[in-house]
Amino acid sequence: MSVRGNAVNYAGKIEIEFEVSAKVMLMCSRCIENYVEDINISSNHIFVKEGFQTDEEQEIYNGDEIDLTEIVLNEIAAELPMKPLCTTDCKGLCSVCGKNKNQAECGCKADEIDSRLQVLQKLLEDKQGGV
Repeated sequence: MSVRGNAVNYAGKIEIEFEVSAKVMLMCSRCIENYVEDINISSNHIFVKEGFQTDEEQEIYNGDEIDLTEIVLNEIAAELPMKPLCTTDCKGLCSVCGKNKNQAECGCKADEIDSRLQVLQKLLEDKQGGV
């Protein structure tokens, strides 16, 4: 992970701009294989010393240092996908045997009908039988 930035102190406020570049190991939500995601973030934060008047967009600090660790980690977490995918066309796992379909086809029959839709299948069969 790389964090680069600068800080400007003006009128009792410290404005910090930084850029984060990180490689994050994630697990694909379809095939459960690990993969690396590149994260690139630009962020800007304004800090005011404890005891001074602040507005909603300013953060408070005390002492002589500002620890950005939690802020940087939160920025990275906010950039992570809610449903990570190793590739946009990931085929996932076979719902019958559990084999990763990206590596090889398993030959399982995937024409099982959702139990909630079996009534519709029966109507379709009745209509075809009556024609």
